[in-house]
Amino acid sequence: MVEKIIILVLIGLLTGTITAISAGSGVMVVVPLLAVILGYTMHAAIGTATALMAISAASGVVGYTLQGHIPWLDGIIIGLAAMASGALFSKVANRATEKTLNTAVGAIFIAIGVAMFFVEGGTAGVLHSVQALLS
Repeated sequence: MVEKIIILVLIGLLTGTITAISAGSGVMVVVPLLAVILGYTMHAAIGTATALMAISAASGVVGYTLQGHIPWLDGIIIGLAAMASGALFSKVANRATEKTLNTAVGAIFIAIGVAMFFVEGGTAGVLHSVQALLS
C-alpha cells in the first residue's frame, strides 16, 4: 500500500508539473500512467483523472489569476460548454468496452499531439518544434 501511495504521489507531481507548463488537463499524463503502471482499467483511469482535474485545476486557477492571465468570461463560457459535453459523453464512454475506450483515447491523444506541432504557425511551427527538440 505504501508503494502504491508513493507511485500515486509521483504521478501527481509529474502531472502538476506538466499541466502547469502546458495547460493540459492532466488526463493525458495520468490516464496512461494509471493504466500502464498501476494496471487500472481505462474506465477507472479516466474516472480517477477526472476527479483529480477538479482538484488540480483549482491550483492552476489561483496561479494564473495572480498573474492576471485569465479572461474570466471566456473561461466560464468554455467551462459550461465542457460541463455539458462532459456529462453527455461520460455516459457514452461508460457504455464503451475497454478496447473501444483504449482505442478512442489513444486516437485523441495522437490527434492532440500532432495538432500541437502546428500551434506556432503551420509548417514553420513544425520546423520550429523539431528544431527545439533537437537543440
